[in-house]
Amino acid sequence: MGKSLALKQDRIEIRTNYEVKSLIQKAADAVGVTLTSFVTQQAYEAAKKVLAERESLMLDDRERDQFLALVDSPPKANKALKSLFKKSA
Repeated sequence: MGKSLALKQDRIEIRTNYEVKSLIQKAADAVGVTLTSFVTQQAYEAAKKVLAERESLMLDDRERDQFLALVDSPPKANKALKSLFKKSA
């Protein structure tokens, strides 16, 4: 099931119904791990996936071309932009 998440320093408690717990327990049994280990690993993998999706930016070809054009030749700083930089410094 991937790398072990063996450090047990924090606790997470969840409540669920019998049907959900039973199904998760069967899945844990099927792969030969404890319920806690199974839930922890699955939640960990789901969290990594969610964060990776949120931290990625997907552009279509037109958007990519616009972005690269702006990076290659950014607009010149105007008075408003210069003023903004002075305020933040």
